[in-house]
Amino acid sequence: MAREEKTIAIAGAGSIGCYVGGCLALAGRKVALLARPLVEAALRQDGLRVSDLDGRDRRISPAALSVTADPAEALAGANIVLVTVKSGATEEMAALIAAHASPEAVVVSLQNGVDNAEKLRAGLAGRHVLAAWCRSMSCSPRMRRRFTCIAPARAK
Repeated sequence: MAREEKTIAIAGAGSIGCYVGGCLALAGRKVALLARPLVEAALRQDGLRVSDLDGRDRRISPAALSVTADPAEALAGANIVLVTVKSGATEEMAALIAAHASPEAVVVSLQNGVDNAEKLRAGLAGRHVLAAWCRSMSCSPRMRRRFTCIAPARAK
């Protein structure tokens, strides 16, 4: 029996979201990035560069990215929603997920802060919401609007 390919929505394609989403896309996963319009434009123009302090440096072409500023487009078909917005935007993102994502979608908080999963659970009553942890990283649409994400080196 063939396994169904899961669609992963990245709800907040900023530093954490672009790095995690980029790594998942590079691993062959089906990823939809929900981004602000400025980030969406940069990704559509130049693609995404994902590098880390261990020396890996990979690029994803604009054609290989699924990126949008439209929550309905990004969230509607998602089986998994990784929430990567800043803490102050958690309740707003919970409302967008409630409005556009399937009630069966698993929601995972990959945010800095201690109460984001609880905020998501409050806004997504009855849905499966998990908390996860992610180390800080740097991401910037600088250098001729190229979007570059850099993760810290792995602990040796």
